Amino acid sequence: MTIRKLTCLAGLLGLVSLVLAGCGEQDLYKPPESPYEVTARAHMPTQGWDVGILGTTAFVAAGQGGLRAFDISDPSNPVMLYALNTKREADFIEVARTVLPDGNPFDVAYVTQGSEGVISFDITPGVPDSLRGPINQSSTAISANGICVELPGYLTDQHVIYLADTWKGIRVHFSDTSVPGEIRYQNFVATYGETQRLDVVDGIAYVADDEMGITVVNVRDDVRVDGMFIVDNLDTPGKARGVDAEGSYVYVADGESGFHVMRIDEQYHLSMVASIPVSGDCLDIVVQDGYAFVAAEDAGLHIIDVRNPEHPGHAGTVVTSFAQGVAVGENNVVCVADEDEGLVILQGPVPTSDNEAPAAVSDLSARLSSLTDLTLAWTAPGDDGNTGTAIDYEIRQGSAPITEANWDSAAVLVRRPVPQLAGTAQELELSNLEPDSTYYFALTTTDDALNTSALSNVAQAIMTEPVLSNGMVSPENGDVTTEFTFSVTYQDPEGDPASVATVVIDGSSFDMVPQEGDSPDYTAGVVYEYTTLLDEISHSFRFTFDDGHGPEVSTERVDDSPVIWSDPFEFNMVLVELGGGTTFSMGSPSSEPGRDADETEHSVTLTKDFYICDIEVTTGLYVTITDDIPSSFPGGRRPVHDVTWFDAVNFCNLYSVRDGYTPAYTITGEAYNDEGQLIYALIEWDQEADGYRLPTEAEWEYACRGGSVSALANGDLVYMDCTLDTNLDAIAWYCGNSEIDEVARPQDSRGKTANAYGLYDMHGNVWEWCWDFYGVYPTDSATDPTGPEDPDVLRRRVLRGGSWYYYARDCRSACRFDFPPGSADNSAGFRIVRTAPAGGK
Repeated sequence: MTIRKLTCLAGLLGLVSLVLAGCGEQDLYKPPESPYEVTARAHMPTQGWDVGILGTTAFVAAGQGGLRAFDISDPSNPVMLYALNTKREADFIEVARTVLPDGNPFDVAYVTQGSEGVISFDITPGVPDSLRGPINQSSTAISANGICVELPGYLTDQHVIYLADTWKGIRVHFSDTSVPGEIRYQNFVATYGETQRLDVVDGIAYVADDEMGITVVNVRDDVRVDGMFIVDNLDTPGKARGVDAEGSYVYVADGESGFHVMRIDEQYHLSMVASIPVSGDCLDIVVQDGYAFVAAEDAGLHIIDVRNPEHPGHAGTVVTSFAQGVAVGENNVVCVADEDEGLVILQGPVPTSDNEAPAAVSDLSARLSSLTDLTLAWTAPGDDGNTGTAIDYEIRQGSAPITEANWDSAAVLVRRPVPQLAGTAQELELSNLEPDSTYYFALTTTDDALNTSALSNVAQAIMTEPVLSNGMVSPENGDVTTEFTFSVTYQDPEGDPASVATVVIDGSSFDMVPQEGDSPDYTAGVVYEYTTLLDEISHSFRFTFDDGHGPEVSTERVDDSPVIWSDPFEFNMVLVELGGGTTFSMGSPSSEPGRDADETEHSVTLTKDFYICDIEVTTGLYVTITDDIPSSFPGGRRPVHDVTWFDAVNFCNLYSVRDGYTPAYTITGEAYNDEGQLIYALIEWDQEADGYRLPTEAEWEYACRGGSVSALANGDLVYMDCTLDTNLDAIAWYCGNSEIDEVARPQDSRGKTANAYGLYDMHGNVWEWCWDFYGVYPTDSATDPTGPEDPDVLRRRVLRGGSWYYYARDCRSACRFDFPPGSADNSAGFRIVRTAPAGGK
């Protein structure tokens, strides 16, 4: 928002060729002959302050005389219809034609009365004078000036009343759709000067802000409740008293400084483009049909040609005693509220009769959004054929095709949009319709001369939806060379082919085609297919179809299907030779940063050689052995995760059988959860078996250290949290480095440096299940420890190594973690070992 001051008045005046050198020469100047002539004057016992026109009735805010209505159907013979009293002097007026929820018209006049705010009256033709009101009064005002009504885009909807309230700024009121004529005060915004009059177009208010020129304020729906805000301000040489916004221009009545034109850019910022220094004190302005009408007190009414807004021309002046307000009506009728003369009526050249009706709408369509809701859509015609803007639609609904013959018997849709400029896309949402019913819609368009278009095309809406069945992918598993075919049966009760036929794989849409064959019968059902190769991952898919007029239908998403993986990593079982007995210091010294109390340092001797896998068990290998993919972050080369301790034990046995080894575990008493995970079992370990198994906690730490005595296999740890630590970053995925492409997750194996034994990811990536129950370390030395004995199957088991999600300190060689054996987590996996038989593999 910017505030700009115009200082070069002489430059602005130079935009016009009128030169006033001295008093004598001024007396010689005569304004051009006006194209508008006075046809009548309706004198009143009180002043004429402001005027509004609705149809063929002029409404005058008459000071102490209140509100007075005049029939001006014959501009040469105005007839006063009635006078309505106001509590205080009637200063400014705005009249509007609205439509009630029942479809009946409701004309309303809003009159300002100084500190008493706004008062409303029912001015609908035919209403008895005794029932006209006042209906409602909003006394929230300091000193009410001009008023503007912004009508809604849909008839019967709420409209907004904006009040110019001097130094207080803009006061916003909403109409009450349940009580015609009632208004509710909502909000206000301060402007820079003393607000005189305003005009609001599409939620943007252009304010005549007295000495501060024109202020632009955003009063759109999305900010009305939480506050409004100033977009721009452009000062004028005089005092801005009146304003009218039309198209891309703002026209200003600038007090004794005359008339100005400002251009509006796409951001609603203003720039001055033209000025004309007309005589008098310019108070009010209305622009219509290429002319600006400026009420200028004792100078009367100035008429300015603005058909080219950036090069306006003074078209003439009609002198009245003291012109205060101006309004323009039908047939080039102009009404002036004059402080002395009352109501002055002028008329310009009578326009040629409008005999051309709007064009008939030819693209009316109905699109379902559900089985009870739909949207009608069409392209707006014009006032004359396909040119200009019409004034109203009549939209009807029936249970049979609508024709000229049955048009009157079809139901009228009261709520309807106001016509927009020809060529504009318009729509109307309808709800609470009956499922499995058929509706027909048609409309006509009316212009301001009451010419009505021919009947539109008829839009049909059948409140049913297509049916999708037998959605599947074949095969369900494979590798990156496998061709997968997604298929679904599409059936439409209306027999429509699918205008949208897609399979959505991992969030991306792909077009499907009907199976080749005989002429498709869409009422019976047609199979659509899409065949493709897929990347290595566990995929999700769903089908989305549309028959062209809604609603869009989709199947439920199928997760983890198909499962795609490449050949599992070749992995190495590294032999850890212990030479008949090797002793190392297990746990951490009390001086090690980040240690926990359960890491008591003690001496451990291992006597049995063992093989340990150089990588954590991958998702690809796990799927190959179990035909199950539990991982939240699937990928064949990533370590498997979301597995329970029991799952890891079961995998070891299955893998042992496949490779011809004796299973290390006997499993009995299994229990599974709803996802098919093993959550309970009695496990016995045959320590003489040569099959795959989980490492003991002591075996795991010995292998992790790789001969080191520091916190990490490659040195000490500096940072304990997620700060990037140089040593840890070289060998581990943890919270400090696992976020790639804005997603933190486990990473492919062998992505970091191996330890001295050639083992990868002993630190980080995923926690690794060990055999042992969790417990307190022994206080003295131990030989081949296997953890505490406990008859409780569900006692917590040990996890080691830290993970992609955890802190740096959790990745230390000595760090311990415990977890229920029947629980799974996306940060927990496992690594396999195998006892080395004496004398061979």
